[in-house]
Amino acid sequence: MNEKKIIQKVLWVILIMLLIGCGTPAATPTPIPSTATSVPPPPFEITYEVTFDGNDCTVSGPAEVPKGYIYIAIDNKSNQYAGPWVDHFIDGKTYQDFLNDIHIAPDESHRKPDWVEYPSYISKGNGIFEFNLDETGEHAIFVGDYKPWREYPCGPFQVIEAPSE
Repeated sequence: MNEKKIIQKVLWVILIMLLIGCGTPAATPTPIPSTATSVPPPPFEITYEVTFDGNDCTVSGPAEVPKGYIYIAIDNKSNQYAGPWVDHFIDGKTYQDFLNDIHIAPDESHRKPDWVEYPSYISKGNGIFEFNLDETGEHAIFVGDYKPWREYPCGPFQVIEAPSE
């Protein structure tokens, strides 16, 4: 074979390869939204917002809630752990009774009175906690830790019967 025919065959092969490779346009990539800086909204409504600064705990939310689930969001501005819990006061006792008769200081341990019950709860992550309140009556939100003992009262609220639909 002469050189001219070899060059022609090579050029035809290159041309065919280019046509095959370029025949289908490349798909445009779809950008994936970043989740590193954005957190999707929760599938529930926050009931109480608690702020803890290391000395004091404040709570904002309704004075009354119906029986069922509540969601507490914690804004911990301190450098210590501040997990939430809810006390349910029974036998006619109140949040004020607890503060007057039981609670001494945030870092002083005390006995659990027979007239306090703890509703069940789970962490939803990102500082949000779900509590199942299945009893009516006075309840209160606290934050703190068990090791070492610290308990900061945030405030009371009432649980009422759910309105009939």
